[in-house]
Amino acid sequence: MNLSNAARRAVVLITMDVLIVVELTYAFSKCFSGTGDFSETFLKAYVPLFAPTIIGAFILLGRIKRRERREAAAAEAAAETRMAADA
Repeated sequence: MNLSNAARRAVVLITMDVLIVVELTYAFSKCFSGTGDFSETFLKAYVPLFAPTIIGAFILLGRIKRRERREAAAAEAAAETRMAADA
């Protein structure tokens, strides 16, 4: 399956959003089932899950952006080649 870059970006963002909701759900369930301090339990449960999700999404979005730039540069070079051949 060949997705456009916009579709790839949408898939990354939707996946990131779903993962964040799942991570929040897990963190809150840990907080309410535990007997410790809510804030401490929340941070211990949420941050280790949240950080890799955000970092991974930024990495994937950066790769998609670089791919878009490469494709745009290749299309521009092809257009210049066609114009030179026509002249």
